[in-house]
Amino acid sequence: MHYERAGDQFGAWVVAGLPLNQANFAVLPPHFVDNNSVVVAAALDVTFPAFAKVASMRGTLAHGLVSLVHHFAYVVDNLPAKYIIFGSPIFRHPLMLEALKVQLAGTTS
Repeated sequence: MHYERAGDQFGAWVVAGLPLNQANFAVLPPHFVDNNSVVVAAALDVTFPAFAKVASMRGTLAHGLVSLVHHFAYVVDNLPAKYIIFGSPIFRHPLMLEALKVQLAGTTS
């Protein structure tokens, strides 16, 4: 029973049609090199002021933030301009976005 959760995840990947026999199947999700860097911590504080002070939430918040940074162009291209997410700091402060892009793991920019 210890491995049942992993089996469920693998089954979902198969059903989703992910490329099981290719190296990119094992690619990690987007993540920051260091969730505790000054840049990431400041962005979390500005983006999620009510929750950023809760230590147990910081990892979850960082995961959400890094997903927005990684998929930024897609979000901008595919959501209506009046969508509420465009009011969040990451969309209003291009310098913060650029600083966070540098913090992405596996990027050279």
